Amino acid sequence: MLTYQTMSPKPGLKTYIIFDTIRSVLLRVLKMLVVHTKRKDKARSLLTKIVNALTDKLEMVSMASLYLLGNPDITLTDFVVFYWKVM
Repeated sequence: MLTYQTMSPKPGLKTYIIFDTIRSVLLRVLKMLVVHTKRKDKARSLLTKIVNALTDKLEMVSMASLYLLGNPDITLTDFVVFYWKVM
């Protein structure tokens, strides 16, 4: 029997890891939520912290899989310098 896979599985985080990350961020910034600043600024800061924490978890998953599969690590020679011109 021949199976054909059109898409590779997408790497991602399990639901319980996502909720645990959000919980840990909320516990860390609990003091920030009671400070008298603008609600919009609090929301922006909180969402940024959650996204950064989730991104960190995703990067750790990919680095662990590279290590376990024996693939080489990304080095600085793989990157190209790019200059952004502001008009």
